[in-house]
Amino acid sequence: MGDGYFHQVDTASGAAVQADYLTFTGGLVDATYGYNNHIYVTSGGGKAIFELRGDIAVPAVGTTDGEARGLSFGDANFYTSEMVPFTTGTGDDGKISFDKVWAKISPVDPFSRARALPEPNPPVFTFQSSIAYYNNAIIYADIDGKIYAYDLAAKTSTLVRDTSSLGNSFAAVTAFMVSSDDYLYFTDNAVTKNIYRLKLTDTSTAPYETLATGINSFIFSFTENPWTNTIWFSSSDFGPGDFYLYEIDSAFTTATHAEG
Repeated sequence: MGDGYFHQVDTASGAAVQADYLTFTGGLVDATYGYNNHIYVTSGGGKAIFELRGDIAVPAVGTTDGEARGLSFGDANFYTSEMVPFTTGTGDDGKISFDKVWAKISPVDPFSRARALPEPNPPVFTFQSSIAYYNNAIIYADIDGKIYAYDLAAKTSTLVRDTSSLGNSFAAVTAFMVSSDDYLYFTDNAVTKNIYRLKLTDTSTAPYETLATGINSFIFSFTENPWTNTIWFSSSDFGPGDFYLYEIDSAFTTATHAEG
């Protein structure tokens, strides 16, 4: 995995303020809000979790044994998914496991090695590292592409919704993000240009909502502005490497491109 880059963007206009604002050796895989709404990221092959502090990034949370990939924060804990690298040759390449960084770790006493959690059952979809935290559980995609919640207390998994029809043998639902109003947002890993959401407080089998974005680029991730609660997603072209931001309306009917 090559280096990863963090870009600085004006949240009001969507315009890029500074490209390649920060560089992460070993890649840049995921980002989340953590303590005091600070931004934390995983570095993939760099096997570390960083905190963004102004114009620098410091390994403020911990390190992992495998590639540090998915990242989520809840109840003062960080949770990561780590992946066995493609090149191990052990037969476990792409296997995903979950880690917890203890609650005692804080910006005051920051550095620790992530500790492995018991393996979820059913297992995580191979190479699929996206996770989200919700109500003391880790949201993930299982080997059949269904969404499960891994209960951190009971160490058991419960089906959230059958989304297996959205993927294929090479791709499952991904880019999980839980909003402040209890919606889980996700994509189908570029199988289509659609985005999806479902209400996590709805325990029925009600179908997830679908929004056909109509965009031409590939959708990667979601974020929520913690001050305005608006939902955004990012996309990119694989060829030219252009990067785009879109804002989703609250009714989940349109995605508007942020010019700039």
